[in-house]
Amino acid sequence: MFARTRQLTESVQENTLFKVLNMLTNTGTAFDLDMEISGTDDLAAAVGHGRGVFLATLHASLNTLIIRQLHDVGYKPMIIADDTQMLIPGTRHLSSNSAPRENYMLRMRSRLRAGGVVCAMIDRGEAGRRTIDVTTPAGSIIISPALFHVAERVNAAVIFAHVSLRSGKARMTFAWAAPDGGSLPTAIATQRFIEFARAHVPQLPRD
Repeated sequence: MFARTRQLTESVQENTLFKVLNMLTNTGTAFDLDMEISGTDDLAAAVGHGRGVFLATLHASLNTLIIRQLHDVGYKPMIIADDTQMLIPGTRHLSSNSAPRENYMLRMRSRLRAGGVVCAMIDRGEAGRRTIDVTTPAGSIIISPALFHVAERVNAAVIFAHVSLRSGKARMTFAWAAPDGGSLPTAIATQRFIEFARAHVPQLPRD
């Protein structure tokens, strides 16, 4: 379903690296992350506020490493994903995944209200009534603002994240949606997410 998005958000090299790391994980081979990570202070500050934190990203294979980074620093996020048996990369621990089925937004809201961390890839494979079609010179990505609305309703902090290969080095980036770490109206959070994607996804050309 998300093959079109991945064609825009990841390179052949990134997909190959993901397949190697996924094979290691599935065969029980542990590995440590060796990458440049920026914005960890933003992430720590967001969690340190005591409010819930919604972490938004795109469907790109290496973004599963974000779950490993959160695990390594002691966070236990709720992951909104279909695969409820997904291993945290490089470990034998299952991630705490919640399938996007009936009532999943209620579960997300409860976790955020309790001060927890919720992660989701917010692009969609098909357009819907409230999705946004983001057009780029390379093609379009369909974004759903729905989870930003849930975060806004409970005054949760919003963080963006992405992992990419640049000059042969894996780089993970975290960034506040709001410079002051506050909650944002859904429309503004959505626009800033699009700006973040254009800035940090090397394959996504700027207009």
